[in-house]
Amino acid sequence: MEEEFEYFSHCLLSGEDPHPDGEHGLTDIRTIKAVYEASETGETVEL
Repeated sequence: MEEEFEYFSHCLLSGEDPHPDGEHGLTDIRTIKAVYEASETGETVEL
């Protein structure tokens, strides 16, 4: 976790955009929700 904070603070101080961006996080959340849905329904969930 310390490395992530260090990287993020470096990006803020240098003006660089951090990677991954919010879109990557949104993809992670959609995937996690699909896993929960599939486990509840027993069906394959398309992403």
